[in-house]
Amino acid sequence: MAAPAFALDAPSGFNCSGCTSDTLTWAWDEFTGEDGFDIFDNDTDTAIVTGIPAGETGTVETGLDPNTTYNRYIKAYTTGPTAHYYAENLSEASVTNTVWKNACTLDISPAPVAGDYLIIATMQIRDEFNEAGFGHFRLVRDETNVINYTIERTEWQYCSFMSSEVLSASGSDPYKYQLQFRAQVDPDFTTFVKDAAIIAILLPTGNYNHIDNQTQGSTTSTTYENHSVLTVTPPGASDDYWIIHSSNINSSDQYYWASSQLKDLSNNKELTYSVRSPYGDAGFWMTHGGFSVL
Repeated sequence: MAAPAFALDAPSGFNCSGCTSDTLTWAWDEFTGEDGFDIFDNDTDTAIVTGIPAGETGTVETGLDPNTTYNRYIKAYTTGPTAHYYAENLSEASVTNTVWKNACTLDISPAPVAGDYLIIATMQIRDEFNEAGFGHFRLVRDETNVINYTIERTEWQYCSFMSSEVLSASGSDPYKYQLQFRAQVDPDFTTFVKDAAIIAILLPTGNYNHIDNQTQGSTTSTTYENHSVLTVTPPGASDDYWIIHSSNINSSDQYYWASSQLKDLSNNKELTYSVRSPYGDAGFWMTHGGFSVL
């Protein structure tokens, strides 16, 4: 399998430096960190000149028609390995007290290279079939920063917990992420987790977008309302984007369901869906997370 190509920032100074009746000479400023360049049709986003070697600052496009206008843009790309950090603990663990216990710890140490890192954390969570047998679950950064926190009663059934964020690493500091859990009452009830995993992936220098909306929204309608909207404006129509989301939902009434969805507003397509009940306490927040490809 060929190594995948990841888009980088476009080199500056892209211009047409010369032409003949059937060729165009393209030039651009020196660029570093790439494995190559591709030139695209600006009207159709089709790759026209591909595989231009790294280090080049110009190329000639051939086979053109005379007296014709051509609109082009350039992209740099890399096929190098993606920098990432990963930790997992797949074994089932349990706790019977109200002290937070670690299900999985990811130490990003020594200090990682400066840049933005996509953090994804997941685990399977379970607690007892009892009105007081709630489990508490959370993702924490650097021991004290709570990224996501839910309180759930799963009635002996395993459910999914997922959380995500984008970490802006300084280049001089280490970081630590922990998936944690505890019981609701000490020591009468047991809370369980398994299949816990955390990954940190260094994002490319460009060609991505994210939103972090921590504000609480509300609705009394049975029609979906937007809480957070991420606008994606891809530079090429053939590009694939990985969509990752996580959120918390709850209901103000313990006997009524709360519904949440991730939706593509451009074509009104539902990508992921969750409907949950607080299981006896309206103050408890539940988690909704998932993936899709745009």
